[in-house]
Amino acid sequence: MPTINQQVLNCKQERSVMRGKSLIYVLCLALMGILFLSIAMVDKATAYPNMSADGKTCTPCHSGNKASSPAAPADDKQAPAKTTLPSAKPTQGDKAGTGQKATINVRGSDYQVESSVGNGTVLVSLRQVADLVGAKVQWDNKAKAAVVTSGTTRAVISAGKKSAMVNGKEVPLEVKVVKGRVMVPLSFAEELFGYQGSSFGQISEEWHKSSPPSVIVQWEQSKHGQKGIGCNACHGNDPNNIKKPSAGTCGSCHSKELEEFSRSTHATALEHAQSKAYSEYNGKKVEYKWLSYARGGAEKFGCENCHQIGYIAEDGTKGDCSSCHSSHLFSLEQARKPEACNVCHAGSGHPQYESYIDSTHGKLYVTLGNQWDWSGSSKEFLARQEKDPFPTPVCITCHMPKGTHNTRNGMAHDLYGKRVADYDRQVDLMVANCTGCHTEDKARTWLGYADGMARVTLARNAEAKKELEALKKEGLLRPTMEVTNSHPIAGQLSGVEKLFFEVGMAANRARKGAYHMSAKWAGRLGWTEQSFLLMEFRSEVDRLRREAELEKKLSEMEKQLAK
Repeated sequence: MPTINQQVLNCKQERSVMRGKSLIYVLCLALMGILFLSIAMVDKATAYPNMSADGKTCTPCHSGNKASSPAAPADDKQAPAKTTLPSAKPTQGDKAGTGQKATINVRGSDYQVESSVGNGTVLVSLRQVADLVGAKVQWDNKAKAAVVTSGTTRAVISAGKKSAMVNGKEVPLEVKVVKGRVMVPLSFAEELFGYQGSSFGQISEEWHKSSPPSVIVQWEQSKHGQKGIGCNACHGNDPNNIKKPSAGTCGSCHSKELEEFSRSTHATALEHAQSKAYSEYNGKKVEYKWLSYARGGAEKFGCENCHQIGYIAEDGTKGDCSSCHSSHLFSLEQARKPEACNVCHAGSGHPQYESYIDSTHGKLYVTLGNQWDWSGSSKEFLARQEKDPFPTPVCITCHMPKGTHNTRNGMAHDLYGKRVADYDRQVDLMVANCTGCHTEDKARTWLGYADGMARVTLARNAEAKKELEALKKEGLLRPTMEVTNSHPIAGQLSGVEKLFFEVGMAANRARKGAYHMSAKWAGRLGWTEQSFLLMEFRSEVDRLRREAELEKKLSEMEKQLAK
């Protein structure tokens, strides 16, 4: 048996051997790490040949962000657009076709973009040209495609395919990925971004100086810009005295749309509001100002803001087209979406937008609408709707069928809730829209329910009005000599009249909520709220009468005591 000293010596020897093995193991791991790092650097240099060792070359695309997936070409990362966002008409530069660079001229300045040659065709970097002209490019890694948005144009360009989809149409196209960049033919870039025959040169320097940069960019991306319709066509010839375009100005080219619009409620919005000169108030004529908000700024956020859609121009035409087609892009896609209507058709008294959004129809739009194709001209959009309609109606489906600008379509009641003269015809028009998804029987049944809700709530409103008129005849409302505006929201009416006004607003919510198929607005915020307000209104009526009776008795007692 080994002695204690021998056992200790053996342990020390075993420990030394283990340390040696560990050191060899660590050295092997280090060598393997260096080997893998070298391979990775070679791969990175191959994939990104222009990247410097300090990574500065990466910062134009990856500043502060994580790098994109290696599966996506370099064009998948949207670089920030230049602040000038210039219009560009690409032209072949001296080095184009050499496999290195192409020169494109942007507002008189030359820019170098990545270029190569494919089958004798000059190819340019889609990303770089898009950045120069202010277009948006996003990479769909799942589809391995670049999605380009330029004004009203939307294109899907797939790497390795022989065609691209432009506004839903397939066009022949040879796409290549060269050194991590999506490359397209120079001629296709010109056509895609709308700069062939660009009208940029038709705008004088004076117009550029007098216009904010964003206005120029929006105009360049619009159909007007692409077709060479310059500023002077709409605003006159003096850039220092810009005139507001009238509906007649737009009608000089869009005559059909103007004629349809002139028959709509939009065209008469301002005229209708200003038509009432006075109101009967306690047997006296009191001035009725449509503009119930005070001047000095308040009016701009009140009645005037929405009623200006019926702007009456010096040439006598009515309408402000930019209310729906925001200048200077004049996007059809924008005007087709319910949010465009929400600017005016919303609020406690006329919640068309809210009641639509809170309906089953609105639920489909809110959850799926961003996936639908809203693009194209009116003809293209309507043709597509015939073949592949949206799964739910939107505002234009019912009120602007077939692209008409006469928004009276489907309006079975007037602004006060009374049936219009051609009520049956308007119901038929609405049923025709509903039968795209529902049976005619179901459509007529539910429209009948909506009409029933309108009739009942308006009848309750009429009863309240009789009670209010009785109070006026009895002289139980406060003196009104100081009243200068009989519009309710002017804040100069009595408490009981305020309650009556709110009862009417609740009736509006019930009616509009029902016709937009919202149980929330027709029921809880309409019918139920009207019931609560009627309780308050009638209690106030009773209180005024009790006080009047008490005052009468006190007066009689005072007379008796005075005798």
